[in-house]
Amino acid sequence: MSNITINGQDYTLDQLSAEQRGTVTSIQFADQRIKELQDEMAIHQTAINAYAQSLGQKMPKEAMPNAKDEVVTINNKTYVLSDFEGEAQELVFSIHKAQKCKAKLEGDLALARTARSAYANELSAAL
Repeated sequence: MSNITINGQDYTLDQLSAEQRGTVTSIQFADQRIKELQDEMAIHQTAINAYAQSLGQKMPKEAMPNAKDEVVTINNKTYVLSDFEGEAQELVFSIHKAQKCKAKLEGDLALARTARSAYANELSAAL
């Protein structure tokens, strides 16, 4: 039998009701999704770092953008996308895209953590 520890108490899965086992499965799924999202975020951050390193000396001066400018943040400095040209612009657009993807993943991660917490609370209350 598979064992699980909940609030410091050990249970075998056959001691749990079908609904409780379903909640355990939901917690496991949420844990897996959280790990996947963290891994994806790490991939995006690695890409952002590599693109930023490739920019090297192609960086314009840090800007004070107005509300209409599309901006990108690189190494905690804000730049206006249109200030970049050629290969540098392509790298910056890649950084910008990776940052947008990472921001979405951060939202997804928050949702997964909230769901996992709700499942854990539900299971704790049922035991």
